Parts: sequence; C-alpha cells; structure tokens
Amino acid sequence: MIQYLRHQQIDKKRWDDCIHNSSNGLVYAQLWYLDIVSPKWEALIEDDYESVMPLPAKRKYLIPYLIQPRYTQQLGIFSINRISPEKVKSFLDCIPRKFVWCDFNLNSQNPATNITRVSKRYNYELDLMHDYQEIYKGFNENTRRNLRKALQAGIAIEVKNEIDAFYRLFKIHNKLDTLGIALAQLKSIIEYSLSNNCGEIIFAYNDHGDIIAGAFFINIFGRIIYMTSFTSGEGQQSSAMFLIMDEMIKRYALQPIVFDFEGSMIPGIARFFAGFGAEKITYPRYQHSIIPFV
Repeated sequence: MIQYLRHQQIDKKRWDDCIHNSSNGLVYAQLWYLDIVSPKWEALIEDDYESVMPLPAKRKYLIPYLIQPRYTQQLGIFSINRISPEKVKSFLDCIPRKFVWCDFNLNSQNPATNITRVSKRYNYELDLMHDYQEIYKGFNENTRRNLRKALQAGIAIEVKNEIDAFYRLFKIHNKLDTLGIALAQLKSIIEYSLSNNCGEIIFAYNDHGDIIAGAFFINIFGRIIYMTSFTSGEGQQSSAMFLIMDEMIKRYALQPIVFDFEGSMIPGIARFFAGFGAEKITYPRYQHSIIPFV
C-alpha cells in the first residue's frame, strides 16, 4: 500500500535506512540533501518504508506543485525491492491531485515504459573498475589532445577542500551573484559533504600558483558525482577542466566506483563527458498538469 505523507509525518530514520539499503540509492534522496534543496519536501511511502519517493513540493500563489530542485539530477522511486514499470505507474498515480503541476525527474532504475507523460533525459557514467591505462584507451582524440595541452601549459592539480575559495571563485566565474538561495544551497551541500567525508574539491593552478578552475564532487553509494565547477578564461584556454576530470579518474581507477558526470542535454557539454569514454544512460522526466492550458 502506498501512502502520502507530509514533511512532518515522515519517519526520518526509516527514510534514510531505505535509501541506504536500496539497490539504487543516490545522494539526492538522502534526508540531509533533500532538506537543503527542497526544505518542505513530502513523500510517498510503500508499506513499511520498503519503497519511497520524495515529492519536491513548492507553492506559488498558495498553489502546490512539484518541481525538480536545483543541484538534483534524479529523484523518483528508491526501493529495497525490484522496481517494475507497474510499480512506477502505481507511485505516479498516487501523487495527490492537489499538486496541479508536476515536472521532475525519476532515476535511471525507474522503468517508465508504460507512462505516457515522460521524456528521456541523459546522464553519462564511466565504470572505474579498470586500470587507468585501459580507461585512457576509451578517451577520444579531442580529450587526449586537451590533456596534452593542459600538461604543456604547466597546469597543476590539487585536492584542497577550501570552501570559501571555491565559493568565491564560483560566484565570480559563473556570474551568479544574484541567485542568493541557489548559492546558499550549494554552500550548504559542500559544507555537509566535506564535514562528513563524502565530498571533495579539486583546484587547477597555473604556473604562477593562481587558481584557474575548480570542481566539487560527492563520493557516496559507490558513485563519484561531478556536482559543479568554475573555470576562468585562462582555465578554458588551457583546458584545465580536462585535467581535473582525468585526475579524478586516475585516483579512483581500479575501484568499484562509477564516475557520474551528471550528464547534460547541452550537446557541447555532453560531448565533453562522452570524450572520457563515458556511457550515455537514460532516465525519465515526468511532466503532468491537471490544468488543461499548462
């Protein structure tokens, strides 16, 4: 039986136990993460928390709706059991009709073959359970050329979990000074991840010791997720981000870990990820409105 629970009704311990024990657990569905990106999230719960589905609830003009939160690629159903197309349909059918508009992503382990209101979105994933040299053979020529370019430019890479430096440079190079809520959420995610040993910040330096690029990763559930980054003009010219990605692959090669590039529907970014030999993975986007003209 699937039941709908408001935020204050959710048993937080049983929720996180389900996410940790599920076969498709993702950081986006953990309690701490949802509380940051969607503070008033609600949920659908099956039986005794055997399967759960977060509902990223918001309101506009007092009208409740569901929308994919920032910094959250995939949500959907997480379960200790196999997730069938029928299970996906059952959960979606149980979304309360008070949510007049729904636009959110399921996850790649949520088969939505019998749902009409879904579209495909793409992620890129790289299996790191191989020797680095073997993985390198899967890089395309453009990626190899840009790695050589970065090395010739004398770019140095260092893991340095300095939140303030990353946050300051992220704002400058991504020109996001006006998005206060989004930046505060990002900072909270980084702070929690680093303090709980599941996050990493990597910087790229030029030969004068200046930071010219940086990236933030979360490492949990056997998955390294490329969360976000910044690059200066010099960093772009010297292909510094190629070297940052390559460093992460080198560090975690031969481990049972998936490098999750977090995908993109933008062709140029998708080509960047695919250039490392990453496989295109499909996950569903669900959109539905009970208002005819929306």
